[in-house]
Amino acid sequence: MANQKGKDAFAFVHSMLQKDPKVAYADVAAKAKAKGHKIYPVVFGRAKLLLGLVKANPAKKAKAAAKKAAKAAAKTAAAGVVRRGPGRPPKAKASALSGIDGIVQHIKGVERERDQLRATIEKLQSVLSTN
Repeated sequence: MANQKGKDAFAFVHSMLQKDPKVAYADVAAKAKAKGHKIYPVVFGRAKLLLGLVKANPAKKAKAAAKKAAKAAAKTAAAGVVRRGPGRPPKAKASALSGIDGIVQHIKGVERERDQLRATIEKLQSVLSTN
């Protein structure tokens, strides 16, 4: 959240741009300094955008998002993990469950998970029964 000084400075810039939409940043900054406000160029730009004097550039946001997604995809590809989408588990490797050894290994994993969950439930029950 912006503090009150920031809100006052923005209101000052907004009112200056309402009076004269073609006023230069340097003029606004000088008048703001005289009034005791500290103005940054981004404040000037946001006020112009709010008044509709300039258009937002959505291409910059899209380009940054695409770059971030590509970086994340490269990172997961390097780790050998293929992303399938939100909430979906990774694909099981075909060789992981091939033959009897794979099935036995899978069953042992399920039993291990069951034991962990049972231990957690027992801990929760003991905590709840003491209260």
